[in-house]
Amino acid sequence: MGRLLRHLKRHLRGLTLLVLTPMLGMTQQPHEHRIVALNLALEERVLFVQMIWSLQDIAGFEHWPPNNDAEQDSFDSGVAVVSDPRSVFSLPPQAKCKIKDVDAEGPMPADDHHEDEDPSSDARPGAHVDVTISYRFRCKAPAELAEIRVHLFRLFPDLQAIRANLITDSAQTFQELTFTEPVLFLPR
Repeated sequence: MGRLLRHLKRHLRGLTLLVLTPMLGMTQQPHEHRIVALNLALEERVLFVQMIWSLQDIAGFEHWPPNNDAEQDSFDSGVAVVSDPRSVFSLPPQAKCKIKDVDAEGPMPADDHHEDEDPSSDARPGAHVDVTISYRFRCKAPAELAEIRVHLFRLFPDLQAIRANLITDSAQTFQELTFTEPVLFLPR
């Protein structure tokens, strides 16, 4: 696996986190309410962050499509909040990071299945669905990215945990963030 990663790094600079995620074993956890899956990759001066949410956590309902205007407004509002990286993250100012892209995808069928459900049920309305938000930053001083404060617990008080996979040029690690410990520490 290490040889493959070195080859990719040398020949395919700038791969997005969406491409790196499955290759590095950073797959989404089973669909869980009040838990956000966060994948982070720092490659040279580019910081990629991807968050995968249950629709319930971001919008207050889980079925798709919304049943009424109030649910649509709730969904739009939740996506708008997490689409503003300044409201979601505090990056160290000395890292001099600028947001380059924000991409919201979803709702998408969740990968989990309850024992009493038919696996093909994800395709029908009302299935468990997730929303994916991805960010790409360019940092002038990436060595200064020792930690990143995540504000999701303040924005979405029902969240219980953020399960984070982090990859840098030199290390890979897992962290679980909580309301009382909302800071990512990047591996060196």
